[in-house]
Amino acid sequence: MRATAHSILHHDQRTAAKYERLDRLAARDADTLVMVGAAKEGADKIGGTALDEWCDAYMVRLAATTVRTSTKPGKPPSARTAGTDAAVLGALCSLMREAGCGCFPASEVAVARRAHVAEMTAAAALKRLEEAAYIARVPARSPRPCGGDATGDATEDDLSIGDAAQKYKSSHGSATHYALVVERLEQVDPRTAPRSLAEVTGLESLATGDLSHEAYAAKILGKAAGVYLALLRLPDSTKADLHRATGRSKPTVREALEKARMLGMADEEGGRWRATRRVQTDDDLDEVNDTGRRINAARARARREEREREAAADAALCAAVTAAHYHGVAAEANARLSEAGEDGRGE
Repeated sequence: MRATAHSILHHDQRTAAKYERLDRLAARDADTLVMVGAAKEGADKIGGTALDEWCDAYMVRLAATTVRTSTKPGKPPSARTAGTDAAVLGALCSLMREAGCGCFPASEVAVARRAHVAEMTAAAALKRLEEAAYIARVPARSPRPCGGDATGDATEDDLSIGDAAQKYKSSHGSATHYALVVERLEQVDPRTAPRSLAEVTGLESLATGDLSHEAYAAKILGKAAGVYLALLRLPDSTKADLHRATGRSKPTVREALEKARMLGMADEEGGRWRATRRVQTDDDLDEVNDTGRRINAARARARREEREREAAADAALCAAVTAAHYHGVAAEANARLSEAGEDGRGE
């Protein structure tokens, strides 16, 4: 009975939260509604050779944008989750490129794997981004949401795209279809923007949402990369300066700086931090990754040796205690035998 009541209460709470979220989405201003509507209408028209150019332009604009979303309903936008939200947007753009169309399937599991974040983190980021109109959920109108020409009729060339989307969905679980709202990102001057993302290398690739390098996937850098990029822009900064510039918590900034110092990327003098090397190319990032792997391997080896020493000490202590116990038992038994012998002789 209690379980049933709890289930009903949980269902009611989830239903209330769902309608509260729908009310917030419905309360968007007119300009936001126009942007989201245009993204949904134009999603099916993005495809073919133009899709790669669209994705490249989107990633360039994403690199120039500080994504601002609200972590709680009714709260002002915060920079605390900017790095995670940008990584999720970059992952969505990558999935869009793979799907081959503007209305593309993306499950929370696939987004989490592509952005190198936890599944719950990806789910929370997707909700924040939808409420802030960076993305739009698009209902699937056919078994092949990616297929179709401008009139909505599937063409022969689109069938392979639709089949790929169905295969993607079956291999990644249930997937919601999304469209990216490029108008929410900063405008970029074509004269200053890189001609292609191939020109962005090293740690700067993190700013574009590209987390494909092994240094990110293996957690060699992690959050230290974002703090290090801020340190390059703000040399001779204190921890408080970097805390305000990145929106990261103070413990996160402190841990990131220590990791950067461990990797030989930063150093401290008089409470101020500065970058000791510039990680400008992918070769530099490979060297940092190799250094981190060696340090992690050395730490793992030291922890293993420490556990082996502790285990040996515990075994020696256990053996000593056992020997002392048996020695005490034997001594007590001998004492009893001696007493019994003396009593027999006395009689």
